[in-house]
Formats: sequence, C-alpha cells, structure tokens
Amino acid sequence: MFTSKSALSVSDAIGLAYASFNRAKPYFTPGADRDIRHPEWTGRLLHRLGRPDQDGYNVAVTGSKGKGSHAILLAAILEKFGFRTGLFTGPHLVDFMERFRINGKSIDGARFVDYIQRVHAESEHFTVPRHQYIGPVGLLAAVASLWFRDERTDVNVYELGRGALHDDVNQIVHRGAVMAPVFLEHVNELGPTLADVAHEKCGIIANTSWITSAAQSNTVFNLLRKRCEEENARLRLIGRNFTYTNTVVLCECGDSVW
Repeated sequence: MFTSKSALSVSDAIGLAYASFNRAKPYFTPGADRDIRHPEWTGRLLHRLGRPDQDGYNVAVTGSKGKGSHAILLAAILEKFGFRTGLFTGPHLVDFMERFRINGKSIDGARFVDYIQRVHAESEHFTVPRHQYIGPVGLLAAVASLWFRDERTDVNVYELGRGALHDDVNQIVHRGAVMAPVFLEHVNELGPTLADVAHEKCGIIANTSWITSAAQSNTVFNLLRKRCEEENARLRLIGRNFTYTNTVVLCECGDSVW
C-alpha cells in the first residue's frame, strides 16, 4: 500500500509545477509558441526520470476543439474493452487531481504530492536560460507517466494543449494519435493562417505509427497526409476510411431491444 512521507500540501505541490515558468515569466514577452516555448526541456526531464513514458502504449490527442471530449471518450471505450487505461487531461473542471485518472479514478492527493516533488527535484538539475522554462504541463505529464508506469496500465491517453509541435505533452512518446477537427484559432500563438495552425497540430505525428482524424478541411487534410507520408504513419479519416453510428439502447428485455 502506498504511504506518503511528505508534509507538503497539495496546493504547495501544484505550485512546484509552475516554479520554472514563474521564474522565467519576467524575462519573456507573449508571442508565438515557436518563439517562447521550449518543450525539449520536458524531453530532457523525461530522460532524467528514466523515460517512464516508454513503458506504456500511449495515444496523444490534439485538435482545435473537443480534445478533452475525444480523450475522455477514447479512454472510456478502452476501459469498456477491459484495458486498464490511464488518462491525462487539462485543464480540470473541479479538482486539480481530475487531470490524472486510471479507469476513471483520480490520483490520490498524497501520491500526487510525492510524484511532483520527485519530478521537480529532477527538473532543478537543469540550467535553464532565464527566458526559458520547463512547461508546467510538461512536469504534470511526467507525473502522469510515472503513475501510469507504477500502476501498470495497458494503454494511456494524453490530451495535448493548444498545439502539438511546440507542446510539452507531445514529448511523451506515443504510438498513436487522434486529431479532432482543426480550424483557425489561437492565431497569436500558433500562426495567422489555417496552414500555420495545421502545421503546429501535425507535430503530433512525429515518431507515431498511426493517426485517426476527424473530417478536415482540404488545407488541414493535405498537410496531415503529407506529414503522415514523411513519418510513414498510417492515416485513417472518419468518413473516408470508416464511419460510425450512434445507437441508444433504452431497455433490453430478453432478446429484444426497445
């Protein structure tokens, strides 16, 4: 049974995830993700932790809207099929611990405190330029990967943030990816055109075996297809490679469904 030895509060532990960002905040100005975000620090942190993300079968989720819904539904489907499923999402609705779930159950606060202290301690070994930072969501994703590894999950679903190419969570090694519909949004951070936004989102495909995507505009689809060809990733598009139907079962009586 897990027993925490830390007296640190959950609130203070959450603050550790933002320590690097808060130190750097006075030294950078808002701008495009490609200019101010440095997800490679999260990759280096995962290496210091022994790459816990490489022990599981991970699926990453991106898109413009509906990323959280896609991630939650995918995790629920996998759990329904008998897989022990980890889920990392953000932001949370009520409680911060909602971001970390296994088969729908959130991580215990005391366990989160111990994990974040370990992750933060490893992050302090880096000499990060004062205008750069280790993204808070990157540290939290590292916590999730440690917890999923220790709990021996079968598959894990990670929701990315607004982008992918310069998103810290994208540093989590993932075999598969899901892309919700992509449209023009976050133009100050991702770029002024739909092609710019799609370029950032398609960063999810790096070292990925397969991606399943919602129907996309021609601009997004062409970039997505090109990126999959470059990475030798299998692309399946809803409405083109497969379809689905919604079935509502109100009552099951013997052999009949009403």
